[in-house]
Amino acid sequence: MKNENFHDGFENLFREKLESIEYSYSSSDWSDLQKGLRKQGLSKGSVISTSVIVSVVVSSVVILSTAIYFLQNNNGSTIKNENIIVKNENNLKTSNIIIEPNNEQVKHESDYSAKPSQFSSQNCVKHSEAICKSINESKNCINEKVPNDNNNSTQKIVTSIEAIKNNLNIPDAGFTFDVAEGCSPLKVKFIPNTKCDSMIYLWSFGDGSKSTEVSPVHIFDQSGKYNAVLTTKFYKTSTVNTEMSDIAIIVKPSAVADFTSEIIKQDVTFRNMSSNFTQIEWNFGDSDNSILDVAEHKYKVDGTYNLKLIAYNNSGCNDTLLKKININIEHEYFVPTAFKPNGDSKNETFGPVGEGLDSYQYDMYIYNRFNNLIFETKDINIPWDGKIKGTNQMSEAGVYVWFIITKDKFGNVKKRKGNVTLLNK
Repeated sequence: MKNENFHDGFENLFREKLESIEYSYSSSDWSDLQKGLRKQGLSKGSVISTSVIVSVVVSSVVILSTAIYFLQNNNGSTIKNENIIVKNENNLKTSNIIIEPNNEQVKHESDYSAKPSQFSSQNCVKHSEAICKSINESKNCINEKVPNDNNNSTQKIVTSIEAIKNNLNIPDAGFTFDVAEGCSPLKVKFIPNTKCDSMIYLWSFGDGSKSTEVSPVHIFDQSGKYNAVLTTKFYKTSTVNTEMSDIAIIVKPSAVADFTSEIIKQDVTFRNMSSNFTQIEWNFGDSDNSILDVAEHKYKVDGTYNLKLIAYNNSGCNDTLLKKININIEHEYFVPTAFKPNGDSKNETFGPVGEGLDSYQYDMYIYNRFNNLIFETKDINIPWDGKIKGTNQMSEAGVYVWFIITKDKFGNVKKRKGNVTLLNK
């Protein structure tokens, strides 16, 4: 193709030069020419007399034209002859690479005019080196607008020679993760080797879960071995790259602690309901412990207790469950609702009745309907006999209000209130 263009150009130039030569006819000029030739020893009728002159003139014109043609086209021939056609492996549009004679950079003339080139520099961050070393995201890549003979403005990209040599448009799909082994549920963060705004990320974690985040965090709930996979793609290319981690994430099974409790006053029965365990340990919150599956415990003091159950297994993945339980210890005794101090030895006095009352600190107060204190005692063995305190005067028949306060040896204080009826004799 190049030789044909060269010969066509030379032929056109040759014609142009010959057509521009004009020699007007003059009889006197031809006579003078013939006279001169005779003086040089040539015959008047010589056949070559005229042709020799014409040949000399034509030859001069041809030589001069050829020299001018080569001089005019010599400057651009070096670069044009070094044009290299590069075709991307992604079956993208073919581009010309023009190698500059005086530096190592090359101009990559893309025929994308409306779309940003896939070779343009993006907002890329290399995780370990703070730069994007992707082939198409080279740190040497810059955008440059240059004029073009065919178009008013065409985008060109100046990139490094190394980037052109390796121009496969393959996005980086390498990645790392922060945890390789642990107990379920295992929380793992995944970090791609290359972070680019111009890339699409598709993560597959090996447990059926996926993510399109750049740097996702995934929780593995079930035990097992998982090989994560990252697939990447540039927005403006069709090439995808997929890499699977050669290191499996190992998720070990964890024990799951659980229990139920049955509270009857201050007595509590605990039942272990844990799974995937080899041993358990109870902590009842009052410094007592047990390793039995069914543990019975008697609390001595009112309050809220932090009960803890620890379940152990052979993987070392233990589980702890905490629960709060409220204990309300009752001081049990019976309080009558009426009494009749008439001397028949039946219901002659009023006070609480029950076992163990003598072990409590005890206070009882009796008030009339006017809220006046009628009687009080701190001795469980001294009940109210119906008389006004400090006198032998019997109180009027009617309804009275009582308050009883007890305190056991563990410091549990109980207060009770009620009504009692004083009957007539």
